[in-house]
Amino acid sequence: MKYDIKSIEKRKKIAKNIKNILYVILIILIYNMVLIGVSSTNKLKNINLFGYKSYVITSASMEPEIKSGDVIISKVTKQQDLQKGDVITFKKNQDVITHRIVDIQNNEEKKYYVTKGDNNKYEDLEKIEIAIKEYSDKYCDKSRLNEQFVVYMQARLLELRGETLKALEMYSKAAGCTMPDYISCDSFMCISLYEYFIIANVARLKAATGNKEESISLYEKLLAYCKKNDIDKWIITCIYPKTVYEILCVNTPQMMGNYARHRWLEECDEALKVLRDTSRVHFLCPLLKKRQVLLKVLGMDDDVKWDIFLKK
Repeated sequence: MKYDIKSIEKRKKIAKNIKNILYVILIILIYNMVLIGVSSTNKLKNINLFGYKSYVITSASMEPEIKSGDVIISKVTKQQDLQKGDVITFKKNQDVITHRIVDIQNNEEKKYYVTKGDNNKYEDLEKIEIAIKEYSDKYCDKSRLNEQFVVYMQARLLELRGETLKALEMYSKAAGCTMPDYISCDSFMCISLYEYFIIANVARLKAATGNKEESISLYEKLLAYCKKNDIDKWIITCIYPKTVYEILCVNTPQMMGNYARHRWLEECDEALKVLRDTSRVHFLCPLLKKRQVLLKVLGMDDDVKWDIFLKK
């Protein structure tokens, strides 16, 4: 090691630089520890220090890049600086959401940012919510049918978000707009195609939430309605195969006795006949798959004439 003045000054300068770097690193560590510490004690409120905000991620919507439980730090950004692909944090009602911008749309002098969680199947639905609200404000004051439509669309949005119980509540409310006794009545005398789909959604979600008995009861009333002689053939084509298929999803062939299996095999064949007679394919492949299961549990051979529809 050299001890001349030039070497000593050089070592002092290096030591000073290292000291400054360590000081900056220490400041950053302390700042992050404060943010994380404060955030962990209050996960419901964002923390603002020196213009930056921290948030605790509470869902898996941005995995794998951002995991549930991670603490993120964000800063306010001008709207015109936002670009497609940016990950942004924004408030919606009382919720704080961190998602990626997947599209930017301009409509009537307004700019819309379409966002989506990397781990989500669907884009965020704020633009649709705005459209539903505008429709509701304009048309739903005195129209029960328009009110039913708005409630039904709200239920659809809730289901897309995975909020099954809330979606079921809204589907049930939509059905009650025109059929207040749809649960307690013995049969359906006259329902529109639109009302059918609302009730079918109620039945499907009742099964999904564990209320199998009410689900089957609704499906059985829908099935009985499908067999009325005065219904338009096109409507029957839309609803009969769907009803048979969804009943078999709730009351599966494996859970039935052989008598019930034969009955539902006949129902499948009747639904297929309706499709064949009208040259339609509504629910054809799902129905054929359930029919295959029935044949298998009954120990019967597969019907190869339908194989072409089951090939991937």
